[in-house]
Amino acid sequence: MASGDEAAAEDIREGLGECCSVVNHDELTGSFVRFTDVGAVYSTVTRVPSIKWPGEDLKANSGEDGWQKYYPRNGHEGEVVHVWYPSGLDACESWNTSVVMLVKVEERFYTDVSDAQVFVPIGARGAHLCDLLPPK
Repeated sequence: MASGDEAAAEDIREGLGECCSVVNHDELTGSFVRFTDVGAVYSTVTRVPSIKWPGEDLKANSGEDGWQKYYPRNGHEGEVVHVWYPSGLDACESWNTSVVMLVKVEERFYTDVSDAQVFVPIGARGAHLCDLLPPK
């Protein structure tokens, strides 16, 4: 029987694709992901006061309140800049039982937004690790 940490690590691997061996924050941060299920996006998470954010600038450009004209779509890609893990796996504790990544979306997906960067909080089951694709 797997321990809680092992089971959570397996959940991360399943959510990020079969070949993923990521098990901790340091390995996942800096990785690139492609959105595969935007139903896993936490679009209103910035309105929850109890969530610990890695920076106010990231929070200000996340979720519906910060996206302006942008909205995530399947196929959009970006870099993982922060990860919230379920209790016990990391100091960056998630507010629920899922791994949630904060993804800095590649600029080519939001050309009509101001100069601000766009960050999307998405559950691990909604994105897969990928090599960044060249612009089309």
